[in-house]
Amino acid sequence: LFSGCNIDSMSLAEKRKCSDEKLLKYVYERFKWPPGFCGSGRVVVCFEIEKDGTVGNCDILRDIGGRVGDQVLSIIKTMPKWTPGMKNGKPVKVEFNLPIRICLE
Repeated sequence: LFSGCNIDSMSLAEKRKCSDEKLLKYVYERFKWPPGFCGSGRVVVCFEIEKDGTVGNCDILRDIGGRVGDQVLSIIKTMPKWTPGMKNGKPVKVEFNLPIRICLE
């Protein structure tokens, strides 16, 4: 779960919704259009949440060019620690694929 969404009083569905919303807000607030870019599309980035909640192994799976993917990747690498995934009561590494719609209006 993204930072700030692991509140005991929340249901799992509420935690996931909170996490999704905060993650996208984090990315979109930090995104800066690369100079000269004109277009739209979807960037997909893959990353792992390590057992300690840090982000690692980031990679672009789909890019729209114009250094947009590089911009998204740099944002992902600066994310705060997450609440790690749990299995049998122990933290585990989780892979995450994040599609981000980019639209210049």
